Amino acid sequence: RVPESSTVRDYEMHVFRGRSLSGNPGLPVRWYSSFPGALHVTRPTQALKTRILELKQETPTVKSFVLQLPYPPLPTLSFRAGQWCDIFLPSSNFTHTGSEHTATPARDTAQDEDSVYTLGLSMTSSPQMAVEQRRVQFACKMSGHPIVKHMHTKARVGDTVYIDGGHGPFYYDPTTMSRRVVLIGGGIGITPLMSITRSICDTKRKETEDEKEIQVKLVHSATTPTELLFYRELCELERAPSSPIRYFSTVTRARKPQAMHNVPHGDPYQGRTERISYEMLRDVVRVDPARDVFFFSGPAGLVKDVRGHLVRLGVPESRMYYERWLFASPS
Repeated sequence: RVPESSTVRDYEMHVFRGRSLSGNPGLPVRWYSSFPGALHVTRPTQALKTRILELKQETPTVKSFVLQLPYPPLPTLSFRAGQWCDIFLPSSNFTHTGSEHTATPARDTAQDEDSVYTLGLSMTSSPQMAVEQRRVQFACKMSGHPIVKHMHTKARVGDTVYIDGGHGPFYYDPTTMSRRVVLIGGGIGITPLMSITRSICDTKRKETEDEKEIQVKLVHSATTPTELLFYRELCELERAPSSPIRYFSTVTRARKPQAMHNVPHGDPYQGRTERISYEMLRDVVRVDPARDVFFFSGPAGLVKDVRGHLVRLGVPESRMYYERWLFASPS
């Protein structure tokens, strides 16, 4: 837990036994306890009832899913690009043996149960998509969490999923922030940054010519080319006419030439093969410490390193927004 004296921006969200405790405004930590008692909660009354419209295997370890949101006059989801939602699934979808939770097929009789399991996930779609199409997309990497295992192995189109959001101060607001944006993600940490990227592209399509130009640089690091989530879409966004996006990908474990071609959809990988470094941000991405606003997200180690690089580059804390995840293990 972060000391009370912490001056880091943003917040700490501690999810434990179904209670979301906000504290230390200034620390961007999402803490998910893996204790069985922390996962089994009572569904909040304000949670929205949605249904799965689409499931897609994006990479060998990451699956995305699209939910159909309620239509008016029912309440619907409202969020800002970069925020996250609590996901709730009926507890009858899971069996419990010892310390293990196992997903079981959903049953119609369990669809409206108040006893649920919960997990927080970032939206990958834009807020505009939620308003205009009444749809929202998430992505999760395979892990031992019961909900993640269920979404990867048992979930089907038409299943009910309850959601509540958006949450958290990790979001981009073009009306109050710099229109020069640098997004840096590690692994599955690209998910909230993808929401920001898509939102900016949706907004740009509606801008008039006299509005101030927006610029986005997105840096994504993954272990191998196959784990570069949304790689093809980001390459296409960068190539689009008058695109505001510049995309920088890098992988840390693909050293053999033949491995560089094993990316989603069979596209040849042409990005970098190094960790995100001070030199990369300075010489390749060419960040502007005085003008850019920075959002970075991912494992705690990457977040710590990137923050250190930015401090060394002279970026003030007021221009940094970041989010990391900590997972507790039973002891």
